[in-house]
Amino acid sequence: MDDKIFTPKQLAKYLETSVSALSQYRALGIGPVYLKIGRMVRYRLSDVDEWLRQKASRKN
Repeated sequence: MDDKIFTPKQLAKYLETSVSALSQYRALGIGPVYLKIGRMVRYRLSDVDEWLRQKASRKN
């Protein structure tokens, strides 16, 4: 499986948000699934895409 891995800084740029917002999402349990490797936090693109799909809504 070839899945891109993001650091919080890279993901913040990708999502056009802040690193602190991602940190708050993690603390509240409302953000994308993340990996914790020692003290490092990483995000898989497939997990981020799934989180975005779940957040999508259609209002008529």
